[in-house]
Amino acid sequence: MAVQSALIPVSVPGATVAEVVDRLGARGLVGAAVDGGRLGLAGVVLARVAGDDHEVWVRRDPDDPGEGIELTEIAAELAGRWPGTLVGADVFDRHDLFDPVLASVSQPRASVAVTPRTNLALGAFASASGTTFHMADVDDRLVIGVQELRGPSLDVLVDALGGAKGRTVVLWKVGGQVALHALRKGRHAAAHVWTVPWTPFGHRDLDDLRDPQLTGDAEVFGDVLGLREDQVHRLQAAMGREVPDLGELAALLDLPPVIVDVLERRTVVATLPGATTIEPRPAHEDDTGRQVLGVRGMRTGFVLVRLLLLLFGIALVAAWLGGGSLLEGVAGLALVVSTLVILAMRWRTVHREPG
Repeated sequence: MAVQSALIPVSVPGATVAEVVDRLGARGLVGAAVDGGRLGLAGVVLARVAGDDHEVWVRRDPDDPGEGIELTEIAAELAGRWPGTLVGADVFDRHDLFDPVLASVSQPRASVAVTPRTNLALGAFASASGTTFHMADVDDRLVIGVQELRGPSLDVLVDALGGAKGRTVVLWKVGGQVALHALRKGRHAAAHVWTVPWTPFGHRDLDDLRDPQLTGDAEVFGDVLGLREDQVHRLQAAMGREVPDLGELAALLDLPPVIVDVLERRTVVATLPGATTIEPRPAHEDDTGRQVLGVRGMRTGFVLVRLLLLLFGIALVAAWLGGGSLLEGVAGLALVVSTLVILAMRWRTVHREPG
């Protein structure tokens, strides 16, 4: 089907994994299922089904172009057999699950990042997201932790380090699941999640639709992180295991050993020697206009001057359109364009967008 694939979450109370796998597989759907108790949600079978924001897909073999079933239709069908079945975003909302691993937020969790020593714009992200970060210099690199993982995403450090330079590694652990993320020059480039075994359903030759968000490629990690060939082979072997050895993984990727203690919740970054804290800052009253304009972080005077120049340029263009001279029009257009370009460049610098 000519749409981008996604994995649509499904929760089925009172069923067994075998029953859900048989039912969804018989409908020609492609995905995988697991006992929710293994992810901290007892009494529910969780599944991920290939589809998009509106439909799940019926694919009976690799040559089948497929057809779509509306999410509401498949939800009603399953609820007829298992009342309380949910499909789509309702699964996260009802059960308080992390995305994309469908793990209950009630499970113990931790997150840590290792990035080169550089000027990071974490303050703006902390204020915008309400997140408190802790940072410590370890072996000439920055180890960064989050005071508390909140919300539906485990990837807050991935998002926060979008402006980081060089090569960055982010790991998180929730329950028995572990994720490895790699960023290069602020761009998220690779990810892999070690999760509990899921039972697949649907045609076996359609694995490319089954689990794209969770399975990484060791060679991609090697390219992003500059690993040697032997390291890539060892990483590939580690990725094939159900549960990684965190100490071995840290050594393989040349990460400070203390990150293992952070992930295992034996320590936190805030207690490391020389650690600093970056807390959200409340917006000042004189920041209100800048927040509305999306230019929080720029000086008020700078913004006001540029807005006045923009208005003056618009006035010159309006005068030209009303019968004024061509010179007024050209000058006005030049002023408008140059002002917008300067504002865009300044915004980009302040927010440190990658790219």
